[in-house]
Formats: sequence, structure tokens, C-alpha cells
Amino acid sequence: MTIPPITRFLTLCSLALFASVHFGYVREYQLWYIKSDVRDKREAWRIPTSFLFGSTGLNYVVDLFALYRHSDLMESGPYAYHSPDYAWQLILACTSLIVINHPLQCFTHQRALALCVTHLYGLLSPNTFLGIPLTYLSYVLALIDFAQRGRIAAAQSLGGLIVGHLWYFLFWRPGKNADGSYRPHGPWAEWGNAPAPLRWIVPSRANADLSEEEISERERERRVEATRRREDERRQRGTGEEERRGLLRSDYRAPPMPGAGCCRGGF
Repeated sequence: MTIPPITRFLTLCSLALFASVHFGYVREYQLWYIKSDVRDKREAWRIPTSFLFGSTGLNYVVDLFALYRHSDLMESGPYAYHSPDYAWQLILACTSLIVINHPLQCFTHQRALALCVTHLYGLLSPNTFLGIPLTYLSYVLALIDFAQRGRIAAAQSLGGLIVGHLWYFLFWRPGKNADGSYRPHGPWAEWGNAPAPLRWIVPSRANADLSEEEISERERERRVEATRRREDERRQRGTGEEERRGLLRSDYRAPPMPGAGCCRGGF
């Protein structure tokens, strides 16, 4: 229960679908996104399952880890205590992935969604993974798809990068707020707020045992702590600069000249 709600939902559903296929309860093709079946047979479940289940074996483990890891970091960092907004923007991102990858006739979108979330977190975070900045990690994964699975797989991954870019530039702005918080300020920031029904379904916090007052108090404490930490860093940088500049002026003493004592004694 320490995992944020949206990340927990995505991970558990994906594992449940994988177990169902592994033990033979359902077939893989029953979970794929097939447009004719969705349109003619009204099999609407294929839309969400195509984002939660993709390949099998090692590729599935890599995709699930990337989706879980970076979704958890997103929901615990930039979207901390704003899980409904994250869920709503995730729905918009999945819809965009279906539209962008429509000409490719993709059966699954799990890889594209994982790269989309990874790319968005890389744009918002200065961290690195195995020495690689997270900003470029998604590009590396797309190149691996091109090398291993060909142009079609690389094109699907490219769709995830495009949606991640749109997600960032439409709902976010570069950098953080003055108080150190991550809040959307892009041109479509207002459209990123979750509608009322989704706010009623999804808890707006990572731990369900927190009240709204505790959430507000913790967010205020986090902002005050971030402001204090920035002031301390600025003060330390200023003190170091003053020491470097003032040390030679205030503590400087000219060394005695050779023979000065003899001359003074002679006179």
C-alpha cells in the first residue's frame, strides 16, 4: 500500500493479465488491440489491455519494470498527492498513442506507454540511470528496439517519445515553481486537471490513511523545506565566494623583508 494508487493499479493489472496468459486462462490475441474486433464485436476491453500486456519473456519484464519504476517516481514526485491529475493525463496520453500509432496497426501499446512515461520523467528529472541522463534513456531504448525488432517496433517507440514530448510541453514548463514544487504551468495546464468523477474514484494521495488536511500540511512542509534548502545553498555559495575574495584582503600580511631587523638595530 506504500505504492501510489495509479502505479499500483497498472502494475497489478499487468501482472494479472500476464498470469492469465501464462496459465492458459486467456489467449494473447484476446488482449491485443484489433480495430475490427473493437469496432464490430464491441470488444472494448482490448483498448486498456493493449496498454497493460505486450510481449512475453524478458521484453515483458523490461517494459513492466520501466513502466512501474518511472510511474512510481512520477506519482511520488511531480504528481505527489495529485494522483487523479496523473490518471487523467495518463488517459489522454494513451488516447494519443492510439491515434499516433493507428497507421502502424499496433496490437499492443505497452512498450510505447513505458517509453512515454520514461521520457516525461527524464524531462522533469536531472537524475541518471547507469550513468545515462534520464533525458536520453528513452532514446537509447528506442534505438535498442530498432536494432532488435526492426523499423516497425522503433516507429511504435517513437510514438511514445512524441506523446511524452507533447505531454511535457503542453502541461508543464521547464524548471520548478518558486517554492520548489512541481505543478503544471503549460498552455494546457487547466485541461490537465482531472474531472470530478475521476477525483471521486482515485484517491489524491499516495497513502490512503492521510486526510486532506494532512496532505495540505505535508505539502506546505515540503515547500518550506525546499525553500529553506535553496536558501542554505545560496548562502553557502555566497559565503564561499566572500571567503575567496576577502581572505586575501583581510587576512593578508606582508612578509618581513630580509635584513629589516638588522637595519632597525643599526639605527
